[in-house]
Amino acid sequence: MLIHWDPVNDPVSGLKEYLVFRKKGTGGTYEMVATVPAQNGASQISYQDSFASIDTSTTIYYRIGSRDHVGNCRDFDDCAWEVGARCLLGPKVKLQATTKLINGSLFTTQTKVILDWSGYDLANVIGFVALVNGSQMQVGASTTQIQVDIHEGLNRLAVKALFDDGRESLWSDTLQVWRDTTPPPPVSWVKVENDSGYQGNMYVHWSPSSDPAGVFYRIYRQQLGAGGPVLWATTSDTFWTDYYEAASLRVYQTYKYIVYPADSLGNFQMTGTWDSNYCNKPPIITHLSYDQEYSKLSINWHTPPYPDSSAVALQNLRFDVKCFQDSLPVDFIASSYYKSQSVVGDTAMWFNVEPNHDYYCVLRGVELRSGRYDSTNWAKPKLVEAKLVTDIPGVTNLYLQPQPTDTTGIFISWESYWQNSYWTAHEKKIVDFFRIIRTSDTDTLVRDFTPSSAVFTSAQFMDREDLVPLAKYTYQVIPFEVTQNEPPDSLFPETNVVATVINDTDRVFIPQIDKSQFSFHPQKGKYYFRSEQHSIRVEWRWLDNQGVVFDTSTHNTRGAQIVQVEAANNSDFLSEPSTGKYAKVKNIILDPSTWDEDTGFYHTYFRELNSPQKFNIYDGDTLFLRIKGLDRWGHDPKYPSSVKWDGVVSVILDDTPPPPISLTASSRAVTSPDSNKVDLILSWNLAIDLISGVKNYKIFLDSLKNGNYINVDSLVFIPATVKDTSFTNITISKSVAAEWRVRIVAEDWAGNQQRQNSPACFKVLPAPKLLAIKMNSDSTITAVWSKVANSDHYYIEYVDSLQFLGNPALRISPENHRITTDTSYTWPKDYFGNKRYYFHVAAISPTHHESGWSNVDSLKGLFPGHGGVISEVEDNLQVPSTFQLCQNYPNPFPVRLSDQRIGSVETIIEYHLPSTHRVTIRIFNTLGQVVRTLVDEQKEAGIYLVRWDGRNESGQDVASGIYFYVMNAGNYRAIKKALL
Repeated sequence: MLIHWDPVNDPVSGLKEYLVFRKKGTGGTYEMVATVPAQNGASQISYQDSFASIDTSTTIYYRIGSRDHVGNCRDFDDCAWEVGARCLLGPKVKLQATTKLINGSLFTTQTKVILDWSGYDLANVIGFVALVNGSQMQVGASTTQIQVDIHEGLNRLAVKALFDDGRESLWSDTLQVWRDTTPPPPVSWVKVENDSGYQGNMYVHWSPSSDPAGVFYRIYRQQLGAGGPVLWATTSDTFWTDYYEAASLRVYQTYKYIVYPADSLGNFQMTGTWDSNYCNKPPIITHLSYDQEYSKLSINWHTPPYPDSSAVALQNLRFDVKCFQDSLPVDFIASSYYKSQSVVGDTAMWFNVEPNHDYYCVLRGVELRSGRYDSTNWAKPKLVEAKLVTDIPGVTNLYLQPQPTDTTGIFISWESYWQNSYWTAHEKKIVDFFRIIRTSDTDTLVRDFTPSSAVFTSAQFMDREDLVPLAKYTYQVIPFEVTQNEPPDSLFPETNVVATVINDTDRVFIPQIDKSQFSFHPQKGKYYFRSEQHSIRVEWRWLDNQGVVFDTSTHNTRGAQIVQVEAANNSDFLSEPSTGKYAKVKNIILDPSTWDEDTGFYHTYFRELNSPQKFNIYDGDTLFLRIKGLDRWGHDPKYPSSVKWDGVVSVILDDTPPPPISLTASSRAVTSPDSNKVDLILSWNLAIDLISGVKNYKIFLDSLKNGNYINVDSLVFIPATVKDTSFTNITISKSVAAEWRVRIVAEDWAGNQQRQNSPACFKVLPAPKLLAIKMNSDSTITAVWSKVANSDHYYIEYVDSLQFLGNPALRISPENHRITTDTSYTWPKDYFGNKRYYFHVAAISPTHHESGWSNVDSLKGLFPGHGGVISEVEDNLQVPSTFQLCQNYPNPFPVRLSDQRIGSVETIIEYHLPSTHRVTIRIFNTLGQVVRTLVDEQKEAGIYLVRWDGRNESGQDVASGIYFYVMNAGNYRAIKKALL
């Protein structure tokens, strides 16, 4: 954009520079974008604004300000003129197509794409020109989106605008998109090589293919003679390794590999190039040993490394074995060897060799079945020294076990033996005795122990000499040779094993079956269990010698190594299948797998309890369990030592849930004067469980919201007796929901639950409104209340003390309640005397569901001439004229002691509202902290009562002392003190 203007002059300090201000569009804001130095003697000043800085195609407006040499400035809002012109930037074109960005270029497989320049300012535009691969096409002025055809290969797309003054915009940035529907060409060659090492891998190489959209390769593998090719791998490289372990390759099997190129757009070349080869993984030498008695070198191997990984059976394999003496040539395949031999269908052989040399052995496998004599690679060489032994091996696996006080001592056992055929065949004595060295903080004791045989597999010794309880002892066991018949001149132990133990004479391990895993019925005195897929999990813990459970969370079982658990269907633990008696013993080796982190106990399982050939246990039958522990030598160091079983537990199988039950529900107004709450009364038929019996009932309370029942509460009811089939301790609020559902689940002592019970559904009636209590002209008293839909009876209650209003005792007192089908009730003259009486009323449905209580009203001073005749009931009857917060009563009120009520553990607060307001009443302690919110809702004009039971928001009893209750309603605020 090029702007020209006439120069100006400053007659005082002179003009320093011009200020260029720019605004984008009529709704834009002026910003200074440049300064132009003053040019003395110039007839015209110019400034060129670049499109790059404008970056919009709308009309651009300019104003020119100025600044003199002392800083006086004429800003844009003080300029007398403004000039504007349309910016000729081209449209910003977007491409609508399924594309993929590859190496910075867009690719697609579509034949048509959409050019979109919506958002371009169409003011003064009379049309557009689209440029597609050098061809132009006219587009209407109102069109900002067109579909164009593109060809295979690179496509170039651009758009420009035509204006009504004959000018044109610049071309948009050129969009370049490749259309590619042609797959890459096939690879020209594939080469498959087997392994030159020991791994048995297959290596695949191929020539590269090319494609503008990039190339990757699909590799198919076919096991010749066993099915067609299978897609095995994809890669973007031109080489790939088929690893032996990962691919389940089979030795001697020929594999064909086919390579298909494809591009990243999904264009697949269907012509593949292939090559094949066989897997040549060599055998593995597993054992190479020298027998000095017979000067024999033995070699063992296996092939393939996995039994099912060879394509050729062992009897069709020949193994070529080479033996080299003293050194292994670098090129041992072509070098001369010490000895060589071949064997067919076997994995072992031997050579006669000379002593006092090193020998290296290598071998390969050759398949004889196909006639091609495919061979594996040579196996990894193995070395053995053919030397005479000059040392006695030391003992291994030295075990120590302190014994309980009745068998006091430390039991020592060691393993690993010295047995050499050269010496024993020539009756040469190797191990003559063992030296046992015991050290402690106070002394060292050395004793010699003669084994029963010079060639031993294990030995043991009981140390009982001068042991101190709880002392720490360290033992060494050293074998010695005494008789020297032939060289070598002397034999000494090559290793020395040391073990340490604390002489804990109370180191006992008594396992005890944990009965808490079963359900105990206190009335019947029996244990029950519920099987999981006809199995039982048995858990046990560990006792010390005093019968106290000790912590085994560190898996320390104080010496126990094995636990024997026995299960039987008879108390004698007899196994006599012919008589139907079955018993089974399980030996559990203690390790972390038998430790349960959740329960903290060791465990095992007995399964197939219902099998007639194993336990023959069914519902109602008894399973007998017993347990004992052993150390690593099979000793049972119970205190005192005993081989008896450690207790017997009998449990009864119960997999049958209680029978279905029928549930009914009704509601009753709560004892407190709350119109939003009702007490729920549940009853159901007796559920008879013939095995373990019913333990409890789980009750679930659901409310209906938005057409769905949502669980809001649940509890467990434990019946005091079997015939206890009702429950009343549930209070629900109609402010939560009007429609409810109650579900009940019966659970027996074994844990079986009966869930197939029909729920009880009901609606909570709205509370009626007590409209008036008035004395008529004939001195009778009439109560009037509003009608409640779906109700057919009303229960009205009255008493001369407000604190007893709602007390259940009033329901059985004919002097304190009435039931009527009408919405009013009249008492005879002088029925109430001259006392103040308090009234409230509840509605009753045909299904015996009660609403919450109405509001409370009262009447006092009932004597002839007080009041008038009721001719019309108005809502504003008994409406107080002022706000009032009354003193609570009783005050003080008593506290609970151990949940036993002393007096009436609650106090009543009365308050008056002359008009409708949102009311809050809160209890505060002496620190100013909120203890309980009693009221927080919108209330109509009237007299109200609210009760506080001495509990906080969490339902916990508060401490005795001074509390304050505060009422807020509109601008009214009042505070009273209550004593608890």
